[in-house]
Amino acid sequence: MLLITHLYSAIQRGVINIQQYPLEYMYLRDEVFSYLRKLSSQGLIRATEILSLEYRVNRLQPEDHILNYYYVYLALKQKNPARGNQRLRNYDTLSEKQKIIVDRMTQNL
Repeated sequence: MLLITHLYSAIQRGVINIQQYPLEYMYLRDEVFSYLRKLSSQGLIRATEILSLEYRVNRLQPEDHILNYYYVYLALKQKNPARGNQRLRNYDTLSEKQKIIVDRMTQNL
């Protein structure tokens, strides 16, 4: 999980030049996120928390309210499996279309 931290710091230090090598950066970024999604699906809470943060702060991935909500919700369910299907505080900030998508994504968790 340090991969994402190292990737971000390498970009900040200029070791990885996104402008000069955009495809290589995209492949590397996609590999890191694929790895995190796999760990998250295996129940690793820290990977789920990192994904929720990344989709909220727009560092390496575009901001995505739906995926942010999903990964925050999933992290809470991973921490406490007995938790009911309670909606999160930021549910009201979603559009009606986003709410429908989020409800569908989280109904079987």
